[in-house]
Amino acid sequence: MGRPQQRQQRELVSYESILNAVIGSPPPLASAPGCRTRKGRLCTLCWAGRLNSPQEPRCKSEALTRWVDHIGSLPQPKFLASPTGRHYRSVSKRRWLHEPRQLVMVEGMERGKVKGIVPGQCFIEPLAHSVIYHQLQQELNHSSLSKYLNYAIIKSGSEFDVLVLNLNDMRSQRSELNRISKKLTHHNSNLKAVWLIQGQEGDEYYASIRPGQWQKLHGESHLSTEQGLHYSPLCFSQVNPSGVPILLEVTHSWLKEPSLPMLDFYCGYGLFSLGMPRTGPCWGLELSGEAVLWARRNARRLGRDKAKFEPWDLARMEIPQRRFPGGGWVAVLDPPRSGAPAELIKSIAEMRPRRAMHWICDVDQLEGQLKAWIESGYRVTEAVAVDMFPGTSSLELGLCLEPGGRIRSAKPSHLTSKAGTPPQCKSPKKPVSSPVTSTANGARPKRPKP
Repeated sequence: MGRPQQRQQRELVSYESILNAVIGSPPPLASAPGCRTRKGRLCTLCWAGRLNSPQEPRCKSEALTRWVDHIGSLPQPKFLASPTGRHYRSVSKRRWLHEPRQLVMVEGMERGKVKGIVPGQCFIEPLAHSVIYHQLQQELNHSSLSKYLNYAIIKSGSEFDVLVLNLNDMRSQRSELNRISKKLTHHNSNLKAVWLIQGQEGDEYYASIRPGQWQKLHGESHLSTEQGLHYSPLCFSQVNPSGVPILLEVTHSWLKEPSLPMLDFYCGYGLFSLGMPRTGPCWGLELSGEAVLWARRNARRLGRDKAKFEPWDLARMEIPQRRFPGGGWVAVLDPPRSGAPAELIKSIAEMRPRRAMHWICDVDQLEGQLKAWIESGYRVTEAVAVDMFPGTSSLELGLCLEPGGRIRSAKPSHLTSKAGTPPQCKSPKKPVSSPVTSTANGARPKRPKP
């Protein structure tokens, strides 16, 4: 007998590739002169220079329909456009290139050399950000500080902006730092603070900052959201504030029963735990000790004494079964771009929440996330796609999950001993503080990818 033919694997098609095919190559918009570099070339980091705001949602919705038809394991999601289609980003960044001494938007890295562009005005960033970067560039042209700078980052809250500087040595050049700080804040009334980060040359944004490696140079100590939550400029925050109410409304509507206990995985500074009108107890888990600190402060300030927060490395630390609520409870997951580990999803599903809301900010991570839920006996009742990142090929995809389906394995492998019986759960040592604090693109890396 001949060898049996190997079953061919289904070819995976990314959402981005389908979107690129739908959009095609439209000519540059006459209204987008700022999307050109100083050499007159069109910026290629996003679609804003080629698509106007009304066109983009139609293209994304059509691409989403084609993509879901291709993967065939998901109900057709409801597409919700962003209320703000342009100039929405609350976080922007520029990398400092020592040669040719420029603040640039980073396009990629090749053989250790960074490529970047300098647009006159990015269509997905606030105009105020471009003004600050332009003035900072002018100061760096004749400043000794340029030898130490790696990145400049601007974060916007609901009331004002904060400038964060990533430096090779944040403790030197203090007189020059103070001079530039005073000049920028004097000429930009909305810039209320300047923060410093201890980095090193070659940093990729500021992805891993340890306690003691940052300080406030001047001004305010926190930013605020429209929901009344406060957070450090070094905490992760959603880049499209206008889309946050959509995320909260969809999540609240699906979880229902606000009196049920809720577990909030990747809770950050408490956006879902404290941003929804829930009356039941809540337990939030987050890698960043800095974010947990602000979540606790928000809970105290808002009088939400039933909301508890704890630093927890969800990628490495097992959650003991005793920490899950008894009886009915609900869950919300808002992991970083890389997604939630399959082992974590299976351990959550094993404790049988009545409903779960899982947000995925990289749609091409869907298959692995969905597979873990299905194998654990859960099904997607509804799906929602929120255009949280206009101008880019990214979407925020929400899975509304509930029990319903055959459990493929009785126990997740990491909860089963070699003999096949569940081991006794032991609570790991609770960390005093997280060794890594999440940042604007820190513990939750590369979100979104403009």
